[in-house]
Amino acid sequence: MTQIRFKFDPEKLVQALAFFASHGVKDLDTLKAVKLLYFADRQHLLRYGRPILGDDYYCMKNGPIPTNALSQIQDALSPNPTGDHDALFDEYLGVDRAHQYPRFTTTREPDVDVFSASDIEVLADVLATYGSTSAWKLRDLTHLDECVKRADEERLTRGVGSVRIPFELFFLGTDSKLLPLVEADQENRDFAESLSW
Repeated sequence: MTQIRFKFDPEKLVQALAFFASHGVKDLDTLKAVKLLYFADRQHLLRYGRPILGDDYYCMKNGPIPTNALSQIQDALSPNPTGDHDALFDEYLGVDRAHQYPRFTTTREPDVDVFSASDIEVLADVLATYGSTSAWKLRDLTHLDECVKRADEERLTRGVGSVRIPFELFFLGTDSKLLPLVEADQENRDFAESLSW
């Protein structure tokens, strides 16, 4: 079986966070940010056959996390950033450190031109559905998704801190009919890559 893969887009990461921050999402700390991104990527994948960010997801104790996004978010919110985050973070997002967990604020309107119309539609849906929900409630909601339940069960059985959530699992327990198309698209991309040597 072909493993579905996508390419991570760091610019879309920054602009998605700026989108949420500029539309009044409060308490946009690390946990809340990664959960909103998860819901956006999952919803877009199920509706349109691809995620928005293209990040790899892993399940940890507190649920799903986009791995590349998480490391950049943590660095950007760190009191001593190492510069391991995209420079666009500093251009579009500020950091409010007056709380136990630092939070993103907006310093500039997001560049929505990096998004497709479907990206914006899903980001707006996630904003409306989850934007005012607390980080811990979002954490609990992610644990209701079948793909997270399955990955968390594997994580606990294996006694490890995290396990990868293959994109194929995102379709578990949903009525999306796109999985065969997404798998066929991946096979076509794999074939095209094999020819370009």
